Amino acid sequence: MRMRSWWLGSLLVLPLMTASAADWDVSYSAGASRTPAAGGRVGPVIFADAVRQSDQAWQVQPALSLGVIGGKGTARDQADRTVGVLAGGVRITSPWGLFLQEQGAVIGPRTQALSSTGQFVSSLGWQGERLSVQVRHISNGGAHGRNAGETMALLGWRF
Repeated sequence: MRMRSWWLGSLLVLPLMTASAADWDVSYSAGASRTPAAGGRVGPVIFADAVRQSDQAWQVQPALSLGVIGGKGTARDQADRTVGVLAGGVRITSPWGLFLQEQGAVIGPRTQALSSTGQFVSSLGWQGERLSVQVRHISNGGAHGRNAGETMALLGWRF
């Protein structure tokens, strides 16, 4: 039931954000996430990213992300939980479409892999006219004890 509410929230909020802010690029990405805390098992992930448009060759843009990481383990290792992610930060984009994105995030509920509410989100990827490919890692950087984090590969489409 929790996963359904996060998915519905993502699908309802993001089109509203797209319609109200014409100078933001919105892309939706889906892929797979892996965590050592769940024995290396892989689970589904979906994200929506909104990045403020800019006309400069090298761009530093505000970036917002909303995502869902699906459960992939057992109740014993807390990896069966579906986790919601809300993040904000900056994206640095090159003239060739390569980008580095750094964000602070809040997540819920916590798991063994994401053991604190506050997290860091780091993304490295490429974005063309419509298609994007990226690797994203979410972790608290050891700021609040042991935290294995989640590493994911995402394929996206920009509208």
